[in-house]
Amino acid sequence: MEILRDTAPKQAEGGWFDDDLLYAVITRKPEVWATAPEPAHELKETVAALTDVSRYVRQDIDAFLSALSGDDA
Repeated sequence: MEILRDTAPKQAEGGWFDDDLLYAVITRKPEVWATAPEPAHELKETVAALTDVSRYVRQDIDAFLSALSGDDA
């Protein structure tokens, strides 16, 4: 999470973001995030800063956020 948190603002400054670490983290099963609400909340804030991602990563981000809907994350 720390690495993603540190790289996301740099991406927001300009530059396309398509990161293997981000993909690996956001594609975890919803059950993982249900057992780890603090990291889920942190990741939710991090992905909110990402403005220019590939459409494939955007789909995975949207799926991650959808899995969190209804949670306190």
